Formats: sequence, C-alpha cells, structure tokens
Amino acid sequence: MNNLNNTAFIDIGNTNTKILLDGQFHSISNTKIQNICNELAFNKAVVSSVQTSIYSTLATTLNKAHIAIVNAAALLARQNIIDLSEVDGIGTDRVLGLIGAMQLSAPPLITVDCGTATTINLLDANNIAKGGTIMPGITTMAKALNEHTSLLPLVNIADNYKWHIGENTDNEISAGIVAATAGAINFFLQHTNRCNLVLTGGYGNLLATYNYPDAENVKYAKHLVLNGLQHLYNTTS
Repeated sequence: MNNLNNTAFIDIGNTNTKILLDGQFHSISNTKIQNICNELAFNKAVVSSVQTSIYSTLATTLNKAHIAIVNAAALLARQNIIDLSEVDGIGTDRVLGLIGAMQLSAPPLITVDCGTATTINLLDANNIAKGGTIMPGITTMAKALNEHTSLLPLVNIADNYKWHIGENTDNEISAGIVAATAGAINFFLQHTNRCNLVLTGGYGNLLATYNYPDAENVKYAKHLVLNGLQHLYNTTS
C-alpha cells in the first residue's frame, strides 16, 4: 500500500483512467473505476475527466472513502499559464496536455493526443491556445472499417503495423490508418509556423517515428495530461 499522505492525479479518458501517484503511473479500466480504492491508497485526488458518468462514479467512491477531491476544471478557471480567451469548448484534457508540453518544449508548440479520438492542439509563442482539430483515433478508425465493411477484419494496429506499405490485409489497414493520422499531423504543421511537436496517448510513440519536416523538434511523452495536471495543481493550489 502507498503512503496515505499522497495526492493522486487522475485523468479519466474515454476508455481508461490514468493515475499518477507517488511518482508511479497506473491505469484502470473505466468499467472498474469503483475499485480504485482497493488498488491504490491516497487521501486527496486531483481529477480531470472527459466522462461525466465515470467522474460521478469516481466521486461517489472517493466520497465514501473520505478522500478529498479537487476538480481540474476549477483549477483551470484560475490559472494564468495559458490564455484560453480565443478558444471555446476546448476539453480539459487538451488544455492539460498543452500545459504538460510546456514543461518539455518552448512554445510555439503543437500537441497530439492519440486516444479514442486524436486531437491536435496549437499553443502560440505568447502562450495563447489557438484551437486545433479533432478526428477519429487510430483504434476508432479500425473499428469503423470493420463495422462498415463486409470483409475487412478488426485489426490490432499495434500488432500489425509494419511499415508505410502493407503486405497483407491486416498490414495494409494498419499502414493506412497510421499514415492517415500522420498525414493529418503533417497537414496541420504545414499550415502553422514551425512549432515544437509533442505526442502522447496510446499510439503517440508509434506516430513519433514518422517524419514531420515542418516540426522544429518531435518529442513523445506517455503521460502528458497527468504531467500537466500535476503542474497545474502545484502552481495554482
């Protein structure tokens, strides 16, 4: 068990919940979020969420365990790290990713979060969030091909991606989906001034192997949103 005097930083995604606790990273399926207190021990939780129903389940679980909750949205409302005045409706996770990226690379920068959805987000040289794009994530694309065609299988991209050109159906689906995502990133970069590029999410490490000629430099950070959440808490609490 961990020391009870710890704060857990929790990011609820569309599929899984990621946790940073005492310098260690953990992941729990959203379907098992009510078991979090059986697996980890802490006395405060700083929570970011894109899933209101899962957040409600987590909050009920933490309240029963008498664990204090700090909502990331409340922290963002009083932060002065990033200027959000030019964007409307940008998700908490996307803002936290930008804050996390600022600890790795100087703005202007672009973050790409490769989850259930792939989001591309731009922060200019003056720390002003300029918005970005939202597109289906790599796994979401694979599921869509399988569900809307009669012959194409559901492919595990990580297991079947070999190179830019596939040699069988599974390889070809994987190559096409990864190339489409990398192409979207390159298209975004072509329409901005040269920026640092920071990738995160389940397929961020794979996409980081692509060539992005319009990026100043390319970095991969596995837990970018949690890093941003921790920095936000440390600077606003």
